[in-house]
Amino acid sequence: MKKKIVSLFMAATLSASISLCSCGKEVPFGKEEVVERKLSTINYQVPKEWAEETSNDVNVHFPGGTADPNASYIMTAFIDDQPFDEYIDGIAENGAENFEKEEVTIDGTKGYKVTFTMQDETGDASCIMYSVSTDDGIFTAAYSQPSNGEDYSDYIDKLVHTVKFK
Repeated sequence: MKKKIVSLFMAATLSASISLCSCGKEVPFGKEEVVERKLSTINYQVPKEWAEETSNDVNVHFPGGTADPNASYIMTAFIDDQPFDEYIDGIAENGAENFEKEEVTIDGTKGYKVTFTMQDETGDASCIMYSVSTDDGIFTAAYSQPSNGEDYSDYIDKLVHTVKFK
């Protein structure tokens, strides 16, 4: 009888832990409905309600819901005309202030996360940029928040978490 009770308790505990942890699946955007986006050979997700402007090698996403050029935005792009380290270090050399660079891994590929501020029409803009060198060029996901823009900085990390290189 003790064995049955212990077995039932263990089964109930295992069942509860599996359902509570969602089987190890992380949900970067929580309960927000997301859509898949593609940029060359890279797939990623963004919330459905974001406004966006797209072209062949650049997607610009506006978490605030409207495509306002003075609003905070997240851009994904491919840059293929210069070596990776020159591209990253060139940011600091071209007027960026408070430049910080750290190594990161995105979908198993090593790259960099850089944070910096730069001047735009509204004053200082805060920027966070992730970049990875791929066979197709340099993939970049960048967030920019003008001094008068809303803070959506947590979304860049969430977007990068969904990136899948094919």
